[in-house]
Amino acid sequence: HKITNEFLVGKPKFADIADKFIEFVQGARLIIHNAQFDIGFLNEELRKLGKPSMEEICGKDNIIDSMELAKAAFPQMHNSLDALCKRLEIDTTRRVKEGHGALLDAELLGQVYLVLKQQQGILEIDAAPVSADVHDISDVELPVIRATEEDLSENERVLEMVRKAAKGPALYDLDEETFNVKRKEEQDALDAKEAKLQDLLKNL
Repeated sequence: HKITNEFLVGKPKFADIADKFIEFVQGARLIIHNAQFDIGFLNEELRKLGKPSMEEICGKDNIIDSMELAKAAFPQMHNSLDALCKRLEIDTTRRVKEGHGALLDAELLGQVYLVLKQQQGILEIDAAPVSADVHDISDVELPVIRATEEDLSENERVLEMVRKAAKGPALYDLDEETFNVKRKEEQDALDAKEAKLQDLLKNL
């Protein structure tokens, strides 16, 4: 981040700017990458000053974790800000030159968030208002969009990651009968563990 002790000399402490900060974010929608981490630090500093939490200041629903959006868009993948910028082809030249900085990171995250929301909007069918009217679509020819070779290759890559993590076949590899048997075995094992735990608790 290239921040030195000399640079920080004379700079205000959080207590000095807390009220201005609260006024700035009051009721605002905050986009934070890995929000739980940053909110935890802010809430601790606010608590020390007897101030309300970030959830109270902004509204819980106004704190958006872009990490969760990234996980939904790119499951089983590394979703740091750097990794997302590279994957989404967002220019990070300034970050390389200037180093890690809050304002620059915020600008990059803003671009990442807009792309993620755009992709999410394509997939979210509940984004449009739902009509109670019933329409006959029996004569409508629906388009069939098939997976491309690139889609299939990416799907196989993710499955291979799952197989390695599970040290065995992914659930997607199993036929329905085998899947149901495996699921029952896992549930039986969980039930047995719970029963053993209950017995231990009774003997305490």
